[in-house]
Amino acid sequence: MRQFPLPLKFDQSATFDNFFLRGNELTLAALRAQQVSDGWLYIHGHIASGVSHLLQACCNSATSKHVQNLYLDLAEMPGVTSADSTGTAGAPVIAADLFEGLENYDLLCLDNVDALANNKTWQEALFYLLVKIQQRANTLLVLGAHQPASALQSILPDLRSRLESATSFALCEPDDEAKAEIIMLRANQLGCEMPDTVARFIVQRYSRKLPDLITATIELDRQSISHTRKLTLPFVKQVLSI
Repeated sequence: MRQFPLPLKFDQSATFDNFFLRGNELTLAALRAQQVSDGWLYIHGHIASGVSHLLQACCNSATSKHVQNLYLDLAEMPGVTSADSTGTAGAPVIAADLFEGLENYDLLCLDNVDALANNKTWQEALFYLLVKIQQRANTLLVLGAHQPASALQSILPDLRSRLESATSFALCEPDDEAKAEIIMLRANQLGCEMPDTVARFIVQRYSRKLPDLITATIELDRQSISHTRKLTLPFVKQVLSI
């Protein structure tokens, strides 16, 4: 198997069990089964809707079953957002070379497919990788993006056609109530209790952006441990300066 000369970001704590379920039951069921008739799944949703979490959860689940897998964030590939594709040592990077051998994984999760929208070289490399996967026929491919495949109008037509052929699922964007439940779940996973009133207050007064809320929850847990304090409203106001 080819050794990947890239920094691979991966959250080993991402699981199906700590993904917020409401409205996404069918998507989660399909990913838990990790099998679909055509072998391809395309998961899309707004930023912070949980696409990356689910793709990484797929790989964590596969690892626990000793299934060979790889998660790759296409937005992190060298040169994706520029015309000059160079590696960490300044050497030219050929997109097709970095995709070499990926069709041999039993499970391949490719995140942020739409990041390739303005780079034809990477689009072509992905197209030929998909052709190899289709020929191999026993690789489960899970694709993640912020938009449905049909909306990727700047993608090469042949590539878009293949993306559209995948079984597609749209993740529901969490409302304020769901965001409060999400940060309560995250706090519980960290080992601290966040009352419902506190969670709702944070969503309403601190931020409605889920990444900000998760970051705040992690900081609250850290400060709670440091000061041996419970997550009361006065303490939360003090820590978050609200």
